[in-house]
Amino acid sequence: MPDKGQPGSETWKCDEAGNPDCWKTGGGGMWQTGSYDPSTKTTYWGTGNPVPMFDPEYRPGDNLYTNSSVALDVDTGKMKWYFQYTPGDYMDYDEIGPQLLLDTKINGEDRKVLAHFGRNGIFYDLDRTNGAYIQSGQYVGKLTWTKGLDPKTGKPLEYDPTKSLQVYAEGKIDRAGAKATTCPNLQGGTNFFPTGYNPTLGIAYAVGIEGCSDLAVKTIAPADVKPGQIFQAGTGVNNGAQTGTVTAIDVTTGKSLAQQATPYPMYSGVMATPDLVWAGSLDGTFAAYDAKTLAVKWSMNLGTGFQGSPIAFNAGGKEYIAIVGGGPGLANFDYPELKAKSTANIVWVFGPFVFVGHGRLGGASP
Repeated sequence: MPDKGQPGSETWKCDEAGNPDCWKTGGGGMWQTGSYDPSTKTTYWGTGNPVPMFDPEYRPGDNLYTNSSVALDVDTGKMKWYFQYTPGDYMDYDEIGPQLLLDTKINGEDRKVLAHFGRNGIFYDLDRTNGAYIQSGQYVGKLTWTKGLDPKTGKPLEYDPTKSLQVYAEGKIDRAGAKATTCPNLQGGTNFFPTGYNPTLGIAYAVGIEGCSDLAVKTIAPADVKPGQIFQAGTGVNNGAQTGTVTAIDVTTGKSLAQQATPYPMYSGVMATPDLVWAGSLDGTFAAYDAKTLAVKWSMNLGTGFQGSPIAFNAGGKEYIAIVGGGPGLANFDYPELKAKSTANIVWVFGPFVFVGHGRLGGASP
């Protein structure tokens, strides 16, 4: 958060809220590991939502540098650039998720790209040398919070820089009682889950949640904000059934190439190997998907829900795939069958794998 007088501090219009120190509890936390480009000694991080997450009247303004990708010089700590995805956010669409650093061609031109699956349901390509917006594409099935992005700036079409309080397409929520339903779910899209990239195919991958959330404000007085306590000033609950997807994006266009629907929200990250994409599901299914079509090539239900990513490793000259299952985790999405899953923490290891052509097509039981 910028201190008073620092660049960006003007986007915290705390005096309008009658709480001149609102920026001191402004959020913007970095709670997912960033990426690093050694050639330029730059590290790239995603930042969290403004706090309180559901009450923008408490902290009017765009609230820099929340909901952003930021590029930092590792020698000096100075910010090189930033890109804010959802100014003045009140939907909990923080953007701490992985920052993919890619060298690719866009419109026939070699570009150094930061690619990011936004929690807001949109995939972004940014120029990682200066943070300029290049292109984007929707990757969730239902997106209602905005009618689209400005093709020049990448900002939501509803964004008005002259306003202290933004109102996006799904409508505002406020202390007077206005409520709204926003899609995707307040957890995304994809959330903090690791995303993947296949440099040979030029395809980026993510798992995510398909559904919506009901949002409302609960007024909290500044005097009632206590250190160490959660400060949301509102509620966000699931609206109807929530399902999931595995998505493949062409990074040269920002558009979806393929998508595989799943019966439950996906909370595990993905791992990309030359011809497959691997991911675990909350219902205990561990699966390998075709890298181009996302058709299921292999799957097994192991009985423990997955909320972490698979890994590949070599031991004794043989390749193995492993994933950790179990634990109550952060999400059950009110499905009784998910709540009944074993919470025993188990490491599942598969292999050795056989190779047919260039693809990993099968392996022994765990």
